[in-house]
Amino acid sequence: MKLHTGKLYWPDVPLTRVAAPNPLPRMDQFDVIIVGAGMSGMISAYRLSRAGHKVLLVDRQGVGTGSTAANTGLIQYMSDAGVHEYAKQIGPTMAKAFYLWSQEAVGTLADIARTLGPAPERAAQVTRSLLIATNKPSVGYLSREYEAQKKLKLDVALYEKEDLSKQRLKGLSALSTRPDLALNPYAFVHHMGAYAQQHHGLTILNGVRYVSHRQNKEGGLTITLARGKQHIKAQCPRLILATGYAPPKAVAHKLRHLELYTSYVVVTDVPDVDTPTLPAMLWEKKDAYTYVRNTFDGRLMIGGRDRKSSTLTAADARKNRGSLLRAAGTLVEGLNETAPTYSYAALFGESKDSLPYMGEDPEQPEVFIICGLGGNGTVYSAIASDIALDWMQGKNPRKAAQLFRIGR
Repeated sequence: MKLHTGKLYWPDVPLTRVAAPNPLPRMDQFDVIIVGAGMSGMISAYRLSRAGHKVLLVDRQGVGTGSTAANTGLIQYMSDAGVHEYAKQIGPTMAKAFYLWSQEAVGTLADIARTLGPAPERAAQVTRSLLIATNKPSVGYLSREYEAQKKLKLDVALYEKEDLSKQRLKGLSALSTRPDLALNPYAFVHHMGAYAQQHHGLTILNGVRYVSHRQNKEGGLTITLARGKQHIKAQCPRLILATGYAPPKAVAHKLRHLELYTSYVVVTDVPDVDTPTLPAMLWEKKDAYTYVRNTFDGRLMIGGRDRKSSTLTAADARKNRGSLLRAAGTLVEGLNETAPTYSYAALFGESKDSLPYMGEDPEQPEVFIICGLGGNGTVYSAIASDIALDWMQGKNPRKAAQLFRIGR
């Protein structure tokens, strides 16, 4: 499946990429094989190998080349639905557990970034987000969400129109949340991979695709992989499928809430005196919302205009360029609507119940599935790695993990 089209920004930022060996390793030496070297697969590979497990990570193309390369890197503990909305859907106790776990997951990502240490390019920065109300119904929504998050003792503040104007922002009100994280997601997964290769014995193979798996009578799995026309049989106790929004047929029917959307992104030229430096990562309440952030070299990255769609064409890359710039101009004062340097479109997955799929396959307990549906997919990837660590160690997951169960 084609996951993005157009000129992506993050792969153009210079970085040291993961070195993936050409020779095949012994295929019977691993505790777990992870399929998919995007954000979900890499976070689990990094954390499992760090915990002492022997991990093989494979990807049919290369590290971070799928949805991760198109990820805009606004990492927030807050989901597309507010905690007061989840309280109605799943109950106050579970809504609280979900949001606190999401906050913890942002901390997990920040901890990983600190462990990886300095790099030639910046890959992560702790920051805050502003959810901006641009119409009256959204003002009431933000007030309700502010009160709900205050009860959870989350670090939130409610800004009025005058407060925004002082920051050269437009809007009727805004909800400030912190700590959140600005990422270069493409660099982040490469840094994790390189660090885990060097320090934790992680093995990564590019150009290797998943074909199938079956349970062995004596226990464990026979996993069939392929490199070109060569099929590779691997005996392994466990398998993690972190294949993103294009899950293999063997599990796709268990992800009944999966819906595909197209999102559009533009990135401006290198900054000049007219390029605003934003006080936070911005997104707006109305649907489909626009979001705006600074890249680490000061450009503006603007995304949104999501529409339900499961296919991409080359023409999609240039759609909504003008409308995204105009939409950003409704949030940021003095924005100069010049032609963007980068523009692209990408598919992403949403779920009908606003929750991701992450957990053990109920029919095959040796198989773990990660499908981080929603606009908060990187945070969900970190949560999935928590559950995967418990799964590998034979521990029961947290009670809130049932929210993400496969086959629901």
